[in-house]
Order: sequence, then structure tokens, then C-alpha cells
Amino acid sequence: MKLLSVLIGKPEPTPVKSGMTGHFKKPVDSAVIATTGVVSDHIVDTENHGGRNQAVYLFGDQDRAWWSEEMGRSS
Repeated sequence: MKLLSVLIGKPEPTPVKSGMTGHFKKPVDSAVIATTGVVSDHIVDTENHGGRNQAVYLFGDQDRAWWSEEMGRSS
């Protein structure tokens, strides 16, 4: 398996919940994984997300191919 990218989110305005979200992730050139998650990946709702048991989503090649087709983008 080869890691192709790591994406992080910055706080951005959203019309729901608290008015801010870190959900919209963008690729970075490098990333550091710490015991608190991916460095510089902002968790806005710290009451319900983040911390030592923070979820990390991994997508395999089959998922990447499906999303590429679904979004009309080359992978």
C-alpha cells in the first residue's frame, strides 16, 4: 500500500451548528501525526471530535477510482 495524500482542514464558516467547521479537507505536501491527531488539522467541535481516539479515514484504490468517476475527475 502506498500513501498518496494527507488532507487537513482549517476552520471555515458553515451555516450549521456552531457556524464553523474543519470538515473541508485539502491536501498538504507533508504531515506530522501526533498523539492528538494530524498536526494543523483543526477540530472545531472538540466536545464530540478529536483527541487521542480521533478518527482517520483511509480510502483504498477502489474508493479512489469510484470517487474519481463520481466527481468527473482524473485520479
